[in-house]
Amino acid sequence: LSGLGGGQTTTRITPRRTGIYAVKAGGRWEKDAELFGRRGMDLRWDDGAIIARDERDPNSEGECGHSVSADVMITSTDPGTASPWARRLGAAVELVVYQTSGHPLRLLSDGVKPFLQMTYQGPKP
Repeated sequence: LSGLGGGQTTTRITPRRTGIYAVKAGGRWEKDAELFGRRGMDLRWDDGAIIARDERDPNSEGECGHSVSADVMITSTDPGTASPWARRLGAAVELVVYQTSGHPLRLLSDGVKPFLQMTYQGPKP
């Protein structure tokens, strides 16, 4: 997740069994009070559907960090479009980060490392 430049980068996790999962991601952008624009972090399914989003402007000192989380369900049958938080086994959750400052910015790894994690919570109810 370093060296993002003006584009975006993606990291993904594909669950290997059905059930409920807690998904969490976070990170902090390189500090630069001269660079304006939005910074964002999405949790998305591999089909592009957004599960959760945190998008914001940096503060007056150029600081900007994110924390985003959601509970998702992985099923053995196709859940259709009934829920944006459910997908069939084999679907992946992706972390997508982006920024619109017009200049390269990095996610920092000092102190607050960028992360994506998925924890199995148990079988679906």
